[in-house]
Amino acid sequence: MDEPNWDELINLYQGNPLWLTQTAGLIYEVFAGRVSDFLAYKTVILCEPLQEDLACQFHRLTAQELAVMEQLSQETEPVCLGQLLKLTPFSPNECFNLIQSLSRRFFVESQEQEGVRMFFLNPVLREAVNNWRASQRGDLL
Repeated sequence: MDEPNWDELINLYQGNPLWLTQTAGLIYEVFAGRVSDFLAYKTVILCEPLQEDLACQFHRLTAQELAVMEQLSQETEPVCLGQLLKLTPFSPNECFNLIQSLSRRFFVESQEQEGVRMFFLNPVLREAVNNWRASQRGDLL
């Protein structure tokens, strides 16, 4: 039992029950159930079933929604709408609607910073988008 590390694992995977269940299988099979060994890698590790589930969800997004997700996956810090408008080819109306659509489906998260709404991808989705994009380009083995 690796109970002291459970909170860190839960936080890393945003408390998402599906993500945690699938990751628990990986931890059991590869790390003999030792959460601390898994967390020692200090990165989000996506097991194959989780990557496949997220890739299926990405296939349901529009090309414009995917473009926003890809842009946000490249950002190291949350961005405001003004920054996102500069980074994407979308009109303000398109950008606002895309962010709203992605937020409603829990793909994009937001937070207030000094009175400004900032948008970002959580670490699991950032990693999944980067992996998915690489697979679409054929970068993966």
